[in-house]
Amino acid sequence: MPSSAITGFLEVALADVAEASACVPLLARHWEIVSRWQLRLNLTAIIEPQQVAWLHYRDSLEALSALQPGAVVDLGSGAGFPGIPLAICRPDTPVVLVEERRRKASFLETAVAELGLRNARVIHGRMEDAPNEGFDNAVTRATFSSNQDLTACCAWVKDGGRFIAMRSAASGLTGSEIRAYRLQGSARMLEIFHVKQFHVKQVTAQKVRAATPLRKPGS
Repeated sequence: MPSSAITGFLEVALADVAEASACVPLLARHWEIVSRWQLRLNLTAIIEPQQVAWLHYRDSLEALSALQPGAVVDLGSGAGFPGIPLAICRPDTPVVLVEERRRKASFLETAVAELGLRNARVIHGRMEDAPNEGFDNAVTRATFSSNQDLTACCAWVKDGGRFIAMRSAASGLTGSEIRAYRLQGSARMLEIFHVKQFHVKQVTAQKVRAATPLRKPGS
């Protein structure tokens, strides 16, 4: 799909996101790359341009309101949501995209290179593996519901940082802050965990296995 096919929809969907005003061309270019790879690699089930603008790009950029200053890691990045839109709109913020599937990690590496995102890099690995570094923010659109999953995700975050889960319903796990919003009539939320509450340093040297596979909406 040429980038021009989605540009108008992005302009409407992102009209209330100040940081995105100058970023629409590069965001549209990202979708052009996704569309090209979609022919041989199933990156997303959401492909209609208006839905893409709202349910991928506008949804991804909702995380801007919850990010602390500092580096961001996107756990289970897939087609690059939310990490690539965040990297585009905040070019001075380091963004790391973590993806366990080799072919999708290759896609992300290609997208980062073609978009010229000097602030973004890709790690081919599992979000459940113990990280070699800590981040100020972790974000994910993958679903999870167990404390084991939560511990694995929070292990990527520095003490005092935030883990931001982008969801359609709360996990039911304790200790989170909920920020609700709506997209095209659908309820969404940011479920924010303040990592200092979880004593994550006790488990960062271990590999924590998730109880259930993590899936992203539209994947």
